[in-house]
Amino acid sequence: MGFVALAKRVQVSVLSEEVDELLLAAEWVADRQRLDYEFLVRLEPVLTSQGRWRAAVHILSRFLALAERISDTTGIIQLRLQQARYFTLLRNYAAASNALSSVHGLLSQLYDPNRHRLEAMYLNSLGTVLQHQGKLDAAVSAFKKSAAIERRSGNAQGEAVVLNSLGGVLQREGKLDEALEAYERSYAILKDLDDKGSLAMVLTRLGGLLARQGKFSDAIDAFERSAEIERRIGNDRGLAIVLNSLGSVLQRQGKLEEATEAFRQSAGIEERIGNERGQAVVLNSLAGVFQRQGKLGDAIDTLKRSYALFEKVGDDRSLAMVLNSLGGVLQRQSKFHDAMDVFQRSYQIFERFGYRALRSLAALR
Repeated sequence: MGFVALAKRVQVSVLSEEVDELLLAAEWVADRQRLDYEFLVRLEPVLTSQGRWRAAVHILSRFLALAERISDTTGIIQLRLQQARYFTLLRNYAAASNALSSVHGLLSQLYDPNRHRLEAMYLNSLGTVLQHQGKLDAAVSAFKKSAAIERRSGNAQGEAVVLNSLGGVLQREGKLDEALEAYERSYAILKDLDDKGSLAMVLTRLGGLLARQGKFSDAIDAFERSAEIERRIGNDRGLAIVLNSLGSVLQRQGKLEEATEAFRQSAGIEERIGNERGQAVVLNSLAGVFQRQGKLGDAIDTLKRSYALFEKVGDDRSLAMVLNSLGGVLQRQSKFHDAMDVFQRSYQIFERFGYRALRSLAALR
């Protein structure tokens, strides 16, 4: 199949082995100095879903050079916003901030009917980067401005998305009532739009907030409604996330059998979809329930499975946490020598990341 034909059939559901061909198609388009925005719009969700974020940054850089050469201000803004998004996914927040740095000035020069929409997108992207940089007040300001623009422009979908982000930052700041208001406004809009996927996401966040407020029954209701939607639309990843959250609240309420079932379902979904890190996280939570139930053998087996997965994906910080939990279980079994060995391995990892002491290790000395 030729590159032009391949470019025209880009879909999110492409097989992973096709992605390399699509990237070659993008290079081919760029080599011919063709600024094909339609192709890029269709390519972006493929690269996002396949985790090919570095490749996306490279491709966008090539098309950005073409847009700058012909002084296509609207194109430059859109490409820089996309770049910032991928840099954020890569956790390179300095690069994301740099990509956005020129956008504000470009917006002031833009005479385009879509200017307000682009400004709202810029502010939303800026808020996301600021949030990751820990600049929460500035992030709140950016999200509020973005939501206001979306509301004035009549873009209800955009407003709901930004309100969801705003709620997350307000929650981090401990402004729980304001966060609740933002989530509820987002929920109301999405319910009117019948956007089931986004509704489920907001319900999951709302459940987390309600749990933090100690409103466990309301939190469980929100999580269960979210899970029902995720099942209905077939979003396995979203279902795994909400089941893990549900398990955590059930565990806090002492409903350990129900928590175990929620965690097992979540871990099974994560395994089926191949999300090894997600599976490891849920298994670690499940081991905590086993410990509370006094099922120490099951807890050890589950922690070892979690450890193996974290080791496979190279998550050292999580490895240290799992080892610390494992040491605690071994200590409860009076296997002090084995516990000491595990605590020391955990301590060595923590020390690399600047943690000077572990309370559990100190207790054994």
